[in-house]
Amino acid sequence: MKASPFLQPFRLLAAVLCIYFAMPPAAAQSGNEADFFTVSGIVRDNSSRRPVPGVGVMVPDSRVGTVTNADGTFSIKIRRDLGARAIEFSHLGYVTRRLPVGSDDLSGVTVTLIQGAIEMESVTVINREARLLVEEAIRRIDDNYSSRPMTLTGFYRETVQKRNTYIDIAEAVTEIYRSPYSGGGPGSNVRLVKGRRLVSPRPSDTLAVKLQGGPNIYLQGDVVANRELIFDNEMLDSYIFTLETPVMIDNRAHFTVAFEPGLVYSELVLHHGRLYIDMETYTVSRIEYSLDMSNRSKVTGMILRRKPSTLRFIPQEVSHVLSYREREGRSYLYYVGVKIRFRCDWRRRLLASSYTVSSETVITDGRTDNVEAIPFRESFRSGEVLSEKVGDFSGPEFWESYNIIAPTESLENAVDRLRRHIE
Repeated sequence: MKASPFLQPFRLLAAVLCIYFAMPPAAAQSGNEADFFTVSGIVRDNSSRRPVPGVGVMVPDSRVGTVTNADGTFSIKIRRDLGARAIEFSHLGYVTRRLPVGSDDLSGVTVTLIQGAIEMESVTVINREARLLVEEAIRRIDDNYSSRPMTLTGFYRETVQKRNTYIDIAEAVTEIYRSPYSGGGPGSNVRLVKGRRLVSPRPSDTLAVKLQGGPNIYLQGDVVANRELIFDNEMLDSYIFTLETPVMIDNRAHFTVAFEPGLVYSELVLHHGRLYIDMETYTVSRIEYSLDMSNRSKVTGMILRRKPSTLRFIPQEVSHVLSYREREGRSYLYYVGVKIRFRCDWRRRLLASSYTVSSETVITDGRTDNVEAIPFRESFRSGEVLSEKVGDFSGPEFWESYNIIAPTESLENAVDRLRRHIE
C-alpha cells in the first residue's frame, strides 16, 4: 500500500533527528549594513490585551516582512528606498490592520488586533461537503500559487530545550530559489548567507540533538508545491473531513476544514489537523497538522535517524504550521513552524529528560525578476546539519540589515546565560 502523504514531510524534514554527543561549531561570516529604518513593538489582542504570536508583519505590495514571536513582539527593518508608507499586520481570526510609517525608526509600538467575525447568513456554500472543498483546492493549485520562479530571503531558527532550558540555538539567513508551483525549470534549493550557533558547555548537556536538512524544511515541507505530501487524491480516502466555523485571514473569509484519520491501516501513520481554504478562490492559506501518536514505535522510525544504543527515545509530539501569503494575485509559502517533543532516558536509570526541538522559517524579502537558480554545489544539502556549518554566536549587530524573527525574552535570557558560561 502507498505510504501516507501526511507522514512524508517528517521523513524529508529533520526526520532526521540525530542524537549524539556535541561537537564544536565553525567560524562565522560578515556582511555590510544597508540604508534602512526599524520599526519594533508588540501586537496585542484588542479585547484581552494578551500578546498575539505568529502575526505576519509585512510591508504591503512587497515580500518584506517577518512574524511576531511567542511574546507577540516584532522588529522589522525596511529599506528607505522601498518607499514604504505602512506596515500590515495579519493573523488567523483577526481583521488585518495597517500601521502608517515614515522613514524614521519607531520603537515601543503597540498594535492591537480586533477579532474578525463572519456573518453566517452571508456564507452561501457552507453546506458543501468538506471533502469537495479540498478537492477543489487541489484542482486550483496551478491557478492560485506562484507561476514564476522566485529568489527569496528567509530567516531560519532552530532551538533545542532540555526541559525548560535552552541547550542549543542555531540561526541563519538563507537565500532560496523557489521554482514555479506549476513545475518546470531547475529544482528549488537553499543556500546559507550567514549564520551563528550557541551550544551549552555544561557537562550535563553534552547530548546533542540536531536536525538534518534544517533550512530545507521551507521547500520540503511545502505541501502545496509537493502535492504528493497531502494533496494526493488517492490518499483523501484515508481521512475524514469536517467543516468547522469559518475564520478570517487577511480580511478574507475562509472555510475551516478539519481532518482526522478515517480508515487506519497498520502500515500507515496518519495526521490530524486543519486546512483553511479561501471561500472565493479556494486557495489554501494555512495548514496545521500533527502526527498521530497512537503507534510510537513507528513514529520513532520515521523521525529518528541516529542515537546512542543505550538511549531510549519516546516521541510525544510532531506538529507543523504552514502559512501562505498572496502577492500579485498568486500565493507562496511565507512561514513554516515545526515542533518535535520527546523524552529520553538511559537504560537502567530511573529519570527521563524531556526535550523540545523547534524550528521556524519566515520569508523576509524576495523578487521575481533577475532570478537565477542556486548551483547545486552551493546548496544546503538534506543530510547536512545547520549547527555544524555556522560559527560562534555574536552580538545583535551580526544580522546587519537582514530581517529576523525577534527573539523571545526567554531566548534572550538563555543566550545571556549560555554566553556567560562560555566566556
